[in-house]
Amino acid sequence: MPKVLISGLFVHPGKVGGAETYLYNLLKGFEQTGFSKEIVLLLNQSYSGYDPVASQFDTRMLKLRGNRAFYDYLLPAVVDDYKSYGAVFQPCYITPLQLPGGTGQPARITNIVDLLYLNFPQFFSFGKRSWLYLAHLNTLRRASKVICISDFVKEDVIQRFGEKYRSKLHTIHNPIDFSRFDRATHSPKPYDFDYILSVSAMYPHKNTLTLLKAFREYKRKTNSDLKLVLVGQLPKHLLGSNFSDYHQQIMAALQGSTDIITTGYIPDQQVDALYHHCRFFVYPSLFEGFGMPVAEAMGAGKLTITTRCASLPEISMGKAIYVDNPTDTYELAEKMTYCSDHLDRLTEEAARTAGIFREKYSVRRIASEYQRTLLP
Repeated sequence: MPKVLISGLFVHPGKVGGAETYLYNLLKGFEQTGFSKEIVLLLNQSYSGYDPVASQFDTRMLKLRGNRAFYDYLLPAVVDDYKSYGAVFQPCYITPLQLPGGTGQPARITNIVDLLYLNFPQFFSFGKRSWLYLAHLNTLRRASKVICISDFVKEDVIQRFGEKYRSKLHTIHNPIDFSRFDRATHSPKPYDFDYILSVSAMYPHKNTLTLLKAFREYKRKTNSDLKLVLVGQLPKHLLGSNFSDYHQQIMAALQGSTDIITTGYIPDQQVDALYHHCRFFVYPSLFEGFGMPVAEAMGAGKLTITTRCASLPEISMGKAIYVDNPTDTYELAEKMTYCSDHLDRLTEEAARTAGIFREKYSVRRIASEYQRTLLP
C-alpha cells in the first residue's frame, strides 16, 4: 500500500500552540490504530524539541532556508520520492502545487482550522489576510479533500467561499490525549493556594483582557482567596502579526497584581498538573475553530466557563457555563461568582460528563476517522 506523507514543517516547538499539540495527538492516535507504519513524517531540521512521539515514525528532516510555506507549496520538487506516496496530508492549510502531467499524483488532503482573518480582519495586516485568503482558495480548488476541525468551520468556509466546495469538506474534530490527565492525578499541587485556570496563547481574540478585568471585579465583589493562573505565551512571544499594542494593554492590566500568575509556555506535564488541581477553568475566547483547552478541561472533569462564540458551543456540547456577551466584564465576573458559590455541585456535574468528552475526542477514535479519509 502506498504510504501517506504528512508535512509537519509548520511545527516550531513551543511557538504554534494548539496546532502543534493537535499534530502530536494525531500521531499518538495513529500509533494506537497501527497506522503509523503507513506514514512518513516531514519535519524541519532547524528545530529540536519535538514531542517524543515523532521519533516513533519514519521521519524525514528537511533543511529550510526560508518560510516553511514555500516548501509546503513546493513539496513535489523538494521531496525526491513525492510521486510514490498515495496521499500527502497538510495539517496547516497549504496544498502543494501540482506536478506537471496528470498521472501519478498523490491525493492531496489539507486541513483548514479556521477563518479567523475573515471574521476578525483587524487582527491581521492586509498582506497576511491576502496571503491566507489565496492559500485557502488554492486549497479549496486543488485539494482532493479538505478537513475542517468543526462543523462551525465547515459552514464558515461554505459561507465565505461558496456552496460549490461542500462536497470536498469533511468535519473531523481535533484529537485530545486524555491519558495526560490521568497521569496528572499523581502530581503534587503546583501551588500552595487555590486557583482558577485559563490556558491559551494570548492572541487578541483569546480575550484575555476581559478575563483580567473580570477577575478583578470578581475579587472585589467576593473577597475570594482564589488566584488566577494564566498559561500561555504573552503577545510579545507569539508568531504572526505585531501585537505590541495588545501586549502593552495586557501588561498594564497585570501591573501590581499579586493574585494573577502568568506562566508563559510550559511543558504539557506542568499544564496537566494545573488542570488537575484547579478549582475551575475559564476560556473567554471570541473565536475558535475548535478550542482544544475547553475540550481538555471538560474531559479532565473540570467545571468550565466559556462563551457561545464560533465553535465553542459545539465543542463543549452544551455542557459548559456560558457567557452570552464575551466582552462584558461584569457578566463574566458574575459567572465566576456563580461557579464559586455552587462549586461542589457544579464540579460533581462536570466530573460526571467527563467520559463523554473523552470518548468523543479520543486520539484513537479521531485517528480512525483520519485514516479513513487519508487512504486513497
